[in-house]
Amino acid sequence: MTAAQHELVLYSRDEHVVTITLNRSEKRNAFNAELVKELRAALLRFEADDEAFVAVLTGSGPCFSSGADVGERQTRTVAEFDRLGGPQEPDAHTADLLARLPKSKPIVAAVHGVVMGLGIGVAFECDLVVADSQTRFQITETPRGLGGARFWALLHFCGGGSFATEVALTGRFFSAAEAAAVGIVGSPVDGAIPKYHRRGDWAARCRLPTY
Repeated sequence: MTAAQHELVLYSRDEHVVTITLNRSEKRNAFNAELVKELRAALLRFEADDEAFVAVLTGSGPCFSSGADVGERQTRTVAEFDRLGGPQEPDAHTADLLARLPKSKPIVAAVHGVVMGLGIGVAFECDLVVADSQTRFQITETPRGLGGARFWALLHFCGGGSFATEVALTGRFFSAAEAAAVGIVGSPVDGAIPKYHRRGDWAARCRLPTY
């Protein structure tokens, strides 16, 4: 096994375009504490690189992300919950990924497969979402009896309106085509991720002004 296979987040730069890849495909890129920490480090690295103009956030394997690693959280003892102040470790809180980190350059989420629960939060906190035409989304908190208000608000803010209310209240899967129809993702295309990687024109599209 190579060193790269041990990394939960892969980072590469081609000229001015950075690709950040969630690399926990054996767990459907579910967010455990270590994945959150490595993704934060990758985002900070991108922000600090003057030669990086735009980042594309994607996932390895069959899907972008199945959400939070519920198994990791459910195995915590009562004492651990008390010590941590909740299910997430203080230095691996998902709210720190995009909402609180310094972010002056555009980040594009290129999603495929399924985008569920926390995966929706991470994707839609990016500046733009492009989706493979077969992508399915789900606010998984709703069918599990948990609050989905954060994701409702995020989709509503992105332009979902009443559609955001419906999917948050029902917890049903929704397709890339439906998401594109209400304007919360770009027009879905077959093989979105390989196509955008081949074209390599994100820097030209999202180039920042020079001061």
